[in-house]
Amino acid sequence: MESEKLWQQITAILLANIRKVIGGLLGLIFAILVLTLGLTSAVLIALFSILGAIIGSREDLKEDFWQIAERILPGKFS
Repeated sequence: MESEKLWQQITAILLANIRKVIGGLLGLIFAILVLTLGLTSAVLIALFSILGAIIGSREDLKEDFWQIAERILPGKFS
């Protein structure tokens, strides 16, 4: 009974601070990548992951890849 209440409190705290939790986990993953692969490889992995997320969310955004690229780097793709 006590442990169930504790888990409910922990869940409530985590959900209230979900962005901080996700940011902390991403920071931890990036730190592990830097320590194991080196900074250059870790940065490339992070960049390709972000690019993949942008391309993958294209349907959700209702926006074409080139429109996104033009918004990020104006004048480079026209």
